[in-house]
Amino acid sequence: MKRKYKNVVIFTSESARYKGKPLCQAIINYMKDLKIHARTFVSKGIAGSYENGEIAHHAIEIISVNMPLRIEIILPSAELDGILEQLKKIVQDGVISVNEINIVSYKTKTL
Repeated sequence: MKRKYKNVVIFTSESARYKGKPLCQAIINYMKDLKIHARTFVSKGIAGSYENGEIAHHAIEIISVNMPLRIEIILPSAELDGILEQLKKIVQDGVISVNEINIVSYKTKTL
């Protein structure tokens, strides 16, 4: 049985902050506090560019401290409306996209 889920993807950078905290940590904490069936994942890019022309590159001769980040949240479609407005407030530097996905298997260990 397929379940309808949404995939929220936030493209931002390591320098992005919310209330003084790294943006990725603020989003992880926000999602954890909601106590809904959602998973959050943060990945760090090895290279990227930003709207202002800044280029981030991971190379020995170039040390960039503002690498691109991709934050993904997978959650039931019914939960999206409840979190999207708050995510728009939290993400003050970045792009948010939402895509529908079909989950074909959902397994988790109860803690």
